Amino acid sequence: MARMSNRTARIVKWAALPAALIISGVVVSQASYSAFTATTTNAGNNWNSGNLSLINDSASALFSVSNIKPGDWGSKCITVTAPKVVSGTTVAMNATVSAAGKSELNDLLAVKVTPGASCTPTTTPITFTPATTLASFITTPGVAAWSPAVDGASQKYLIEWVLNPAATTVNAGGKVSNIDFNWVANQGAGVQVPTPAP
Repeated sequence: MARMSNRTARIVKWAALPAALIISGVVVSQASYSAFTATTTNAGNNWNSGNLSLINDSASALFSVSNIKPGDWGSKCITVTAPKVVSGTTVAMNATVSAAGKSELNDLLAVKVTPGASCTPTTTPITFTPATTLASFITTPGVAAWSPAVDGASQKYLIEWVLNPAATTVNAGGKVSNIDFNWVANQGAGVQVPTPAP
């Protein structure tokens, strides 16, 4: 079989390049102009998330009492407002020992929290029982959750306390408890949001 000379091989190689370019141009041309096309757009979709916020009407601690003795008691009202809510919002109340605070009287102070539409400080003390101590309240508040349905909804809470009338100097004298009352809003489970009619 005859071999091509180097000169002939170079001519064939360089001649093949323009031919390949012409063929690829024809293929692209056929692909670009032989198909039908169509487009549709659904513009302007958007999603805006809601938010949660809580405030209360007390600028300072509800209770700041000193030199109390067995049997002393008190009560005050506080109003919690939810300026911003989303569907399914619930508000739960709890108590925690203040940061760097003490809990020396937690087993000797009874606490009762009553949520309601109105609130009037009481004129008689609550009954002290081991089940109503501040220590028990911190563990299990037992306050019914509140469900604000609209922005700006409010709930009043009556908070009562009493120092165990049977307390003694040995177990109650010179002791301190520092407590924070907290309200926590949760948005609840996600739900299917109805699509507006076109």
